[in-house]
Order: sequence, then C-alpha cells, then structure tokens
Amino acid sequence: MPPDPHESDRLFSEIGRVTVRWAELEDVLADFIVCLLNDERTYTCIVATELGYQGLTNLLVSLYIARHGDDTDLASLRKLLAQADAVEQTRNQIVHSTWVSAGAPHVVTRIKSTAKRKRGYDTVVENYDLDRFRAVSDEIARVRSELAQFALYLIKQGKAFDK
Repeated sequence: MPPDPHESDRLFSEIGRVTVRWAELEDVLADFIVCLLNDERTYTCIVATELGYQGLTNLLVSLYIARHGDDTDLASLRKLLAQADAVEQTRNQIVHSTWVSAGAPHVVTRIKSTAKRKRGYDTVVENYDLDRFRAVSDEIARVRSELAQFALYLIKQGKAFDK
C-alpha cells in the first residue's frame, strides 16, 4: 500500500513558506526601486508591480548606475543581488517541481523532468526534509533583510530617497 500523501503536509507547507518569503524579497526590491526613483509611489508601483524578479533586478541596477555610476556601493549591490540570484534558482526548483511523499516520515521527493538542448531529456529526483526547506526560506529571509538594510544605508548616504 502506498504511503499516505498527507503524512508530509508539514513539509509541503514549507513550500508555501519559501513562496511567501520570496514574495517578500520581491517587495523589498520594488520598494528599493521606489527609493531610487524618488517618484510618486503610485506611478512607480504600477511599473514595479508588473515586473518579475529579473526585471526588478535589471531595473534596480540600471537606476543605480544612472544615478551614481560604477562605485563601491554598486559593487555591494551586485554582491547582494548575486546572493538573491543563487537563492532564486533554488526557489524556482522548489516551486516548479512535482512533490510526492518519499515513503519515509518527514521526507518528500522532488521530481523535475526537463528536455533541453544542452542535456536532452533529464529527470532529477531528490529528497527534501524540513531542515532543507527551512534553510532555503531562511536564506531568502536573510537576503531580503540585507537588501532592505542596504536600501536604508543608501537613504542615509543621500543616494536614495525615503519613500
């Protein structure tokens, strides 16, 4: 008899935690853009709301360069965004995979099949437990917090505007 698919509900709820924390990170990026634009919040929100992660980060870096050029703070911003890029890859794997009970307590299995030019047809199968999900959501929260702190730093330096 196959395992009860609901035995891992606690683990499946961690997928929701990753998704929520990622949305919070994207909100920080949108607010950061507002601070760089010094624009009417409504107009900026109209633009930022329709952008996905890549669009937000492209706009953020482009606005920073337009205002301040290539300086040490830009290097810091790029370093933070590289951390966000790394966790985005993991987030995408979590959100865009099929999840099934692993047949063991507190473990679920991620299954992702792809057909790409580079590798052809490929299927990845790997197990996740509560700690692994929590590590991802905690990393997203850490990067979000550092981005928010960096935006505040730029406001204090006069390089961004308090929204």
